[in-house]
Amino acid sequence: MVLNDFDLLTKYRDRIRLQVSIATMDSVFSRLVEPRVASPKVRLNILRRAKKRGIETGVILGPIFPPLKARPDVDDDLETMMTRLKEIEPDNIYGECIHIRGKNISAMEDIMGEAITDLHAFDLKMKSLFRRKLKEHDLKGTWWPEHMRIRRT
Repeated sequence: MVLNDFDLLTKYRDRIRLQVSIATMDSVFSRLVEPRVASPKVRLNILRRAKKRGIETGVILGPIFPPLKARPDVDDDLETMMTRLKEIEPDNIYGECIHIRGKNISAMEDIMGEAITDLHAFDLKMKSLFRRKLKEHDLKGTWWPEHMRIRRT
């Protein structure tokens, strides 16, 4: 839908930032976790068009899922995302793991047919990997440590 509003967005480009989220570059996995949204390829094209029009852009890489049978190689997926984003050079990249609020995890476990466990350790690993990949690709970004914020009583 944002493609229909590029003229308006361009008119106010000094006041806005267009952001998209991308959970994975794996098209099959993407359909599993986000069945009713634009594909990662379409989202990257939206960013390209925005950059060409001088609109500030941002990307949220998330939710990043731990290794699962449907997409086992998280490191390779993140590398692919960073490589594609380097071509576009968004103004900022945010990264975050899957949230554990509400029924997110149980819903995803039902869809994936397997347990999603040890998210705290995965979050720490991804924080380090995300920062390293940003540096390797000379990109700017911030990791949001979702699981560090949870207070256990």
